Amino acid sequence: MSIVIKMVDLDLSSYVQYIANGEITTKTSMYEYVLKNGGESLDKLKFMLDDLKSMSFNKAESNNVTKFIECIDFEIKRLEPKAKKANTTFQIPTDLLDKLEQGGFIQKEPLQWLKSKSLLAYFVDVANDKLNLKHGQKRSIKPFEDLFDVPGLTGCMNEYKNKTGQLPQGYEDVDELFE
Repeated sequence: MSIVIKMVDLDLSSYVQYIANGEITTKTSMYEYVLKNGGESLDKLKFMLDDLKSMSFNKAESNNVTKFIECIDFEIKRLEPKAKKANTTFQIPTDLLDKLEQGGFIQKEPLQWLKSKSLLAYFVDVANDKLNLKHGQKRSIKPFEDLFDVPGLTGCMNEYKNKTGQLPQGYEDVDELFE
């Protein structure tokens, strides 16, 4: 998968000043600041953390900075497993990822499927054909389940292929992605 994380220039003085001045003092306000300014970008959070750890603070500032570092560490630990999954499974072409995001199928950070499970199963089915992911007759399903953290896609495929015979709602939109 090729997801480009857009790095935003961070004004170090702003968050350091807020922390040092005690304007961000509670864990809740620190956590909100981390989410607002570091967001869901693992790289931005690591950047913030490295900078804070490399700076020197007086004793009064140090306590606030320590709390802030704990908040950043928490977010990094929450996001790293998803980032590892996204980077170790397989590659989805960037143009297809962009189409999925523009069509409202996915959110890129953190990577998440936003439509129904049955529509994801249909997407996986079509992607296997269009992206030549099959191994003989066997479809590659598990990498998609891991990537989007959605188990049981085989059952959804069997449902519309063998039980109901009806394609999931929104299948036309998935088909358009591959035209």
